[in-house]
Amino acid sequence: MTTMSAGWAYVILFAVFLSNTIIFGTALSFGAYHAVLLAEFHESQGLTALVGSLCTATLLIWGPVSAKLIHKVGSQRVLVAVGGLVAFIGHIATAYSPNIYLMLITYGIITGSGYGLAYLPAVTMVGYYFDRRMYLASTVATMCGTGFGLVIFGPIIQSLVKEYSWRGAMLIHAAIALHLFVCAALLKPIDNSCTREDAAWTENPLDLSMMKNYKVVLFCINNLAWISGTYAAFVMLCRFAELTFIQDSRSAFLLSILGFAYIVGRFLAGVLANHPRCDELWVYNLATLILGVTVIIFPGVMSSGVLVVMTLVLGVSFGLVMGSISNIMADLYGLENLPTAYQMLMYTHGLGCLIGPPFAGALFQRTQSFSMPFFMAGAAIIASSALFFIIMYTTKEKKNNERYPIEKHHINLLRLLTCL
Repeated sequence: MTTMSAGWAYVILFAVFLSNTIIFGTALSFGAYHAVLLAEFHESQGLTALVGSLCTATLLIWGPVSAKLIHKVGSQRVLVAVGGLVAFIGHIATAYSPNIYLMLITYGIITGSGYGLAYLPAVTMVGYYFDRRMYLASTVATMCGTGFGLVIFGPIIQSLVKEYSWRGAMLIHAAIALHLFVCAALLKPIDNSCTREDAAWTENPLDLSMMKNYKVVLFCINNLAWISGTYAAFVMLCRFAELTFIQDSRSAFLLSILGFAYIVGRFLAGVLANHPRCDELWVYNLATLILGVTVIIFPGVMSSGVLVVMTLVLGVSFGLVMGSISNIMADLYGLENLPTAYQMLMYTHGLGCLIGPPFAGALFQRTQSFSMPFFMAGAAIIASSALFFIIMYTTKEKKNNERYPIEKHHINLLRLLTCL
């Protein structure tokens, strides 16, 4: 890498950070739109929640597809720019949607596809520009970008809705999506082709024969269950706060607290994973269990202060779970199967995001209470933890084997993505 390229690496880092802030800030902050859309269209909670769920699910499902498009198109810059344009069109069309059904297409599918098209092509640029500090760089770009998006987007959306109505806010949101063009312009290509070792990772990118392994099946079910419950809780959080202790204009700040706690949890996961006496399987599963218990007891919260504390616990435990996954996949699947594992993870998370919030919304519609939706969401997460205990106790100890640090797993994953 030339000196000029080395200097430009930090510009790349900023561009990827900004793209992740926009993409996941949008995807995870739909709860700020949820209440106003209920009031506007008078549709069911489940159908309204499906709009945001479909957007996030489409984003995640598009991920592996967009990674493969990198070599077909030959430019991450083009894919990020096209993704930003598609998301812009989706937001504009959503602002003029006359009903919730059209929003399922304009926001759920079109906007989600745009963000999904831009996501992985931007992230892979970190793998081209960083080597020795790749783990730290990817942490800043992806983890901090996602968390920062949660921190700022909820309050911004809520303020825009209050000032300009939700349609005006959606138009401004479209302009924000266009900033992906800025990110794309900064993604300067570099001649850093894949090595023979890296290319071998992509010879069989989606090997469904792995599903014959019961541990793989259980891990997919585990992820499907906890992501369904967690994303349902995220979408319900603002509405629950508005109907209990917190004024409508301040409820989205809970998403900011959630984002900050998520960043802390991700950093904590990295620290624990590199501790010689720490078992990442236990970190992952105990964090999942805490996540489920936290969601279940949300309806019993009796004050706004306790609600804030519970939101902090929710965010930290979610960050711990997400921060442990790359090591878990490498341990369960093996490094040689990490390409398939990563793609299966994105598809599973996409399906979970699609299922959770609409189901929780339907439960609220039926019971007119948040107790059952939060209970079912938490129960799904706790059930996923129980499933993972089966995996843990049927997995042979690897004390005598080489234990790869989390940096190696993460670096291998980014090298894989640059070669898909």
